[in-house]
Amino acid sequence: MSDKFFSTSYSQSTVGVNEHALLREREIHTLRHFGLAPGASFLELGCAEGDFVDALAKEVPGLEITGVCPRTKAMEHAKTFVLPKIPTLELVVAPPWSSGLEDARFDFVYHRFMRHAKIDAWEIIQEAYRLAKPGGIIGIAAADADWVTAFPDSPALATIRGIIWDEVWSHTGPPRSGRAVGSLLLKAGLDNVRMQTFSISTCEVGIFDWLDTFIGPWLHQLPNEQADFLSDSLATELSAKDAVGMGSICIAAGVKR
Repeated sequence: MSDKFFSTSYSQSTVGVNEHALLREREIHTLRHFGLAPGASFLELGCAEGDFVDALAKEVPGLEITGVCPRTKAMEHAKTFVLPKIPTLELVVAPPWSSGLEDARFDFVYHRFMRHAKIDAWEIIQEAYRLAKPGGIIGIAAADADWVTAFPDSPALATIRGIIWDEVWSHTGPPRSGRAVGSLLLKAGLDNVRMQTFSISTCEVGIFDWLDTFIGPWLHQLPNEQADFLSDSLATELSAKDAVGMGSICIAAGVKR
């Protein structure tokens, strides 16, 4: 079986684990790979309800965590359910592109899933650069349609990839968002720009779970007949593949001043 879509650092015992929990585990593993260490000051720009920092605090001990989000209801949720578990957590109600926090404060600044942001990615990267310490790290996670792939490729999956590009990224960001964000980090003057995927494969969660979780949202944008046809075609085609991956990509860069 091909290991193209998953890291050898993970065991086959992950089969059957909740896909979202597995994806989050991969994401945190990637941040540690990029240099996030216990005791660091960590900022998430756009923390929403705080689910990610909640998981992060359990996996990386001793972090000084700050979360920024403009949504009052989301922050109320974080204060109610996350803050009691992380007493040192600082929550700031503010836009992620204009947090109001002091310059050069954080060892690691992170923004998750750039494609969902309705504002200019350049503004978030500039804010992250302002907030990171000299020698600190900026990390950006982006869902990238280039990593919706199979080995070997599948015609039905290629159709889905085209739908994602045309129907979703047309109004939320570029289809090859990993490359676009990497270019913006270089433009900002950062160095040591690195990319790594944290993808989930059908080998680990099963074809139908994978389809429901990672492809289902895109199918829902289609007429029922087309969605049913593509879903059936995917299930048939993908069952014969060595591995299929729905990937997200994390781009990290070093800060020098």
